[in-house]
Parts: sequence; structure tokens; C-alpha cells
Amino acid sequence: MNIKTSRLLWNLQICARLMQRDLFVFRSMFVRRLINSMIWTAVLVYMYEYIGFGSYAQAGVFIACGECAQWGSMGIFGNLVRFLSDMKGPKTIFYHLTLPIPQWTVLVTFCLSTSVQLMAIGASILPVSYLIMKDRFPLASISFFKVFCIFFCAYLFYGVMTLLYISLIDSLDELHHIRVRIGDMLFWTGAYFFTWQRLYEANHVAAYFDLLNPLVYAAEGMRAAVIGQQGSLPFWWCCAALLVFTAIIGTIAVRRMLKKLDCVC
Repeated sequence: MNIKTSRLLWNLQICARLMQRDLFVFRSMFVRRLINSMIWTAVLVYMYEYIGFGSYAQAGVFIACGECAQWGSMGIFGNLVRFLSDMKGPKTIFYHLTLPIPQWTVLVTFCLSTSVQLMAIGASILPVSYLIMKDRFPLASISFFKVFCIFFCAYLFYGVMTLLYISLIDSLDELHHIRVRIGDMLFWTGAYFFTWQRLYEANHVAAYFDLLNPLVYAAEGMRAAVIGQQGSLPFWWCCAALLVFTAIIGTIAVRRMLKKLDCVC
């Protein structure tokens, strides 16, 4: 085994241990967060399917797809608060940065760990939706492979988005401003309650501008995977767009964090 291969395996082993540590901490809050998500999903889908928009076909499924695709965009704030609290308190992140691995890999590991944690919760949304809607849930049209692909791409993006938010915040007092100015704006313009095609019919300029919002691709891709391609943006384009956004935002976030934490490399 040459030196480069040995070094790579060593780095991967340390990153795996860091993820293991994060997931061990997450385990203590997993059940509570899972129950909260399941209750919220059940109430939301029931209201849209049977009460609020019961006269519209697949209203519950439409919302369930948006919730599954975009839950992570709001779920990240718990991890964000813990990271900021750590920077002001125990400062374990600084210890991690002294480990014998490239410092950027520590930050990438945090992103991956956050993604896995969010996936563990978000994966329950469609099953819960099915239990609420039963025969109304379109099992015949769903592609489980496509659901997995778009779900993975979306939640991978939420991991790097968490790091970007952290790089923009210096204290917990600024968290509200970031959530309102960026988080909420991305969510409400992210095709959760509407399709991109409907926006395009209403306003061409706004629709093209909205393509800069990564959450649009998450919602559109999930609906294409569950309900069918008709009326949604091309599925594989949505996956590709999310991966491109992940690479770009991830690079920016890592560089900003390395500068913010005064890293030497």
C-alpha cells in the first residue's frame, strides 16, 4: 500500500469516527424529533387531503411531496444552533480541527453528518402520508428509485446549506434574521405550494428567476418521482441542479468557515 492510499484511508477513518460521534449525540434526540415530524406530517396531510382542499384531487399528496422534499431546509436550524452554541461554549470544533487530517474535511464531515441526521427524520414523511391517505396515495405512479435519488440530492444540499448559514452568523441573535431573509424566502418561493409551471404561466420572468432557488428542484423532482413527470420540471435535471448547487454552496461555505475559524489551511 503506497503512502497516498494509506493517508486517504487514515483520513476516511477519522472522518468516519467524527460522524459516528455526531450520530451518537443525535441518537439522544432522534426519537423526539421523529415523533414531532410524524405528528406534523399526519396533521398537515390530513388537513389538506380531507378538509382544506379535499375537493382537489391529490392535494394531500402534493403537500406530502413538498414536505418530504423540503423538510430538511427548516430542520437544519437545530443543528445550526448546536454548532453555534459549541463555538461559544465547549469549542469542540476547534479540537476537531487539530486532528491530523485536512481541516476542510472536518467541515465536509459535518455537512455529511447533518445530511444523514436530516434524512433519518425526513424518510418518515412519505410513509406517514401513505398511512393517512391510504387508497388516495398514488402507489401505482411512484418510482421508489427516483424518490431515493431526489431525496438524497436534496438532503445532501441541506447539509452544505447548514454550513453556509453558520458562516453567515456570528451569534445566536442573528439567527432570526438569517431564517427570515434567506430560509423563509427560499421556502415560500420554493414551489412547495405551487408548481413551477403554474408560476411560469402567471409570470415568465419570476419563473425563470425562481430557477435560482434550489428548493424548487427538490419539490419539483419529488413530485415527478411520486405523482409522475407531467407538469413538473424534468426529474434528472432536478437531481443534477441540486448536485451543482451542493458543489457550489459547499465550496463557498467551506472557504468562508475556514476563514471564520482562522484555519491555516
